[in-house]
Amino acid sequence: LGSGGFGEVDKVLCLISFKEYARKRVLRSSLFRSRGTEDIKLFIAEIEILKRLKHHHIVEFVGSYTDPKYIGLIMSPIADMDLGTYLTNANTSKHGELRTFFGCLATALEFLHEQKIRHKDIKPGNILVHGGNVLFTDFGLSLDFTDANGSTTTSMVNGMTLRYCAPEVVLQEPRNTSSDVWSLGVVFLEMI
Repeated sequence: LGSGGFGEVDKVLCLISFKEYARKRVLRSSLFRSRGTEDIKLFIAEIEILKRLKHHHIVEFVGSYTDPKYIGLIMSPIADMDLGTYLTNANTSKHGELRTFFGCLATALEFLHEQKIRHKDIKPGNILVHGGNVLFTDFGLSLDFTDANGSTTTSMVNGMTLRYCAPEVVLQEPRNTSSDVWSLGVVFLEMI
């Protein structure tokens, strides 16, 4: 289904229910080789964040696993495509649907921030289109600021797509949930 800087996503079938799921898996050896325990912490944080999030515009966490070769997580649903692919293939008569998509994403982002989560990597490739619905996915760079003194950070995160980053992110200045709103605004501009 795809791959990114932090692993590959493919389709798996449950042999009991015959339901298909999306599986994100990372080679264990790559987690220990690259940046040491930092990547392991990010992957575990992604799993913990997904466990907490129950929203109809966010992918659903189904489970996680480890085996001798991989660490992985299972999610639902398997999407038809990501928003970037959808926008490439969409015709101009879909403006009503795109407005609906944006409204759905805005409510999902509001929910994320209410749950003290910053996505930090909002872009069309991290938004899935499935059955006329849109869902945020890929929480690998996300920040849970539940226990923090606030949602402000200053460090630069590798792996972000600069095109969608707020100016304060690029300049490594203090930022908060507003940087997610900026990123969603850039996505909206691509949608129209």
